[in-house]
Amino acid sequence: MSDLCKVLIVDDEYIMRQGIKHLVNWDKEGFLIVGEATNGKEALIMVEELKPHIVVMDVVMPVMDGVELTKEVHEKYPDIKIIVLSGFDDFCYVKETLKNGAMDYILKPTLTGEVFLEALKRAADSIPGFSLSGNSNLNLNHALEWYIAGYSDSMNIQDFPEFAKLNTYRMFAVDINYAFENDNDYVAKIRKEIRKTLNEAGIIFGRTVIDNRNLIYVFNYDIVYEIGVLEKLSRIAERVKNVKPKGFFVLSKRFENIQDVREIYLQVESQINSGFYYDNKSILNMEYSKEIQKEIPKFDYNDFSYDLRNGEYNTAIGKMRGYIEKCAKAHDNCEKIKNKAKNFIYNIIIMLEEYDIDVEPMRRKYFKEIEETIYVTDFLKKLDEILDEIKKAFAENMTGTDRVMNKITKHILEHYMEPLDLDSLAKEFNYNYNYLSSYFNSKNKEGFSGYLNKIRIEKSCEILKKEDIPISDVSTMVGYSDHSYFCRVFKKTTGYTPSVYRRRFR
Repeated sequence: MSDLCKVLIVDDEYIMRQGIKHLVNWDKEGFLIVGEATNGKEALIMVEELKPHIVVMDVVMPVMDGVELTKEVHEKYPDIKIIVLSGFDDFCYVKETLKNGAMDYILKPTLTGEVFLEALKRAADSIPGFSLSGNSNLNLNHALEWYIAGYSDSMNIQDFPEFAKLNTYRMFAVDINYAFENDNDYVAKIRKEIRKTLNEAGIIFGRTVIDNRNLIYVFNYDIVYEIGVLEKLSRIAERVKNVKPKGFFVLSKRFENIQDVREIYLQVESQINSGFYYDNKSILNMEYSKEIQKEIPKFDYNDFSYDLRNGEYNTAIGKMRGYIEKCAKAHDNCEKIKNKAKNFIYNIIIMLEEYDIDVEPMRRKYFKEIEETIYVTDFLKKLDEILDEIKKAFAENMTGTDRVMNKITKHILEHYMEPLDLDSLAKEFNYNYNYLSSYFNSKNKEGFSGYLNKIRIEKSCEILKKEDIPISDVSTMVGYSDHSYFCRVFKKTTGYTPSVYRRRFR
């Protein structure tokens, strides 16, 4: 029998799997990658589904390692050939895999295309009644992945005449990492359902996973049968959502030229996590949906930081909350908007350390609560609850002294460009000079002068990045009457002279 030899790759490192995939010209040499798994347990499921001739596996993996996987595969599928990949320090494991039925091993540091191809051919030659086809045609799944990922410049449709019979294409996609949360058994089940649906309709399709997360199907069909097929795919999506609330599929608009598939994928990818904004939908049909995502607004982090340094916590929280709501209205990516919220929250609660509060338990709790929200309505509600708790923590811990000190630091931030000294501040705010000096020493090891210099240098950095003002004028603008002193403080604080800083960071 002459055919393509089917290979399953098993390695928990994404970069390693990608490297293996690009080591040899698989199709030309008569091999076909039928799937990838990240651990032994996932691989066993895929072995049963895909029936590979060869399994290439790492020996050290989570959940189920290569030793146990080799034993399981050899006992259940003795005809499958196993090639083990290992590091120099893993040879004790390698010996166990050879005892359990592996036929060959390759040290990862010595892995080259030539060495790997020789091992693959030895394994293929040892399969009873099997001979390599040496088919030079590209496999459709592999060709789709290479073209979409940018590894090839075009789809040679003449290699797939069956896939070009009809002039209507669609893409059906889901983010399996987000939707199924590493439930590999369920992913395999859904893949099987989709494949069965398309096969029963007589539809030619290609399937691949892009960036190790986005499962996509590209199918070529007669538009006469569109309603029936799309209804079946919609029912699959609905069943998924009932089991996995994050489950959300995107169906692309129709396209007629397979060369457009890369552009179509970019459109689909931009919406693949938009289920966050649709608590009543399991599928988004881009044929009928308008472009929803708007330009994400910019946020003034300098203004936000100013409020935090000044102790205006409620003001900073209000600005942060307003920005997050604008991002939600613009349909910002689900992961991005959550990460923005977590970053803001951390920057706010870190200020509570001034009151000897351990903020790490708060961080863990708040981040977990945000990550667990499924829809934007839940996310915004939970965010409000968290921010109310943070406001309460500040209110409970801030004393009258804190509020006066906040007024003093605010005064410095507003008048840093003027002559300032600790004595005049103490008199203006009716504070004891020694107490005020002690306060600044607790905040900055260089005391009041160090704090003032820090503010002035920060402001000078902002000016140097944006303006073409002479450096001598910059020093005056931020409150230094002595230009040479300004340059010394700037170099000590930033590690650069003002002129070098301007050239480096503009």
